[in-house]
Amino acid sequence: MPAGTPEFKLVLVGEGGVGKTTFMTRHVTGEYTELYDPTIGASVRKLPFFTSKGPIVFNCWDTAGQEEYSGLRDGY
Repeated sequence: MPAGTPEFKLVLVGEGGVGKTTFMTRHVTGEYTELYDPTIGASVRKLPFFTSKGPIVFNCWDTAGQEEYSGLRDGY
């Protein structure tokens, strides 16, 4: 991405197993897997998008969906 590209924070929240991690993986690599491997805590990846106004980057936070990690979501 060129210097000065606008960046935004995007936090994905939802129940475990709904596809938050799959969405990120599919966008970055084009791969799709049906294997369910729960996220622990959070994972952050840069997701570039190209719009009619130019490129933007989402700093995408993939949060854990399991109930035992629900207390961490407010911090993100």
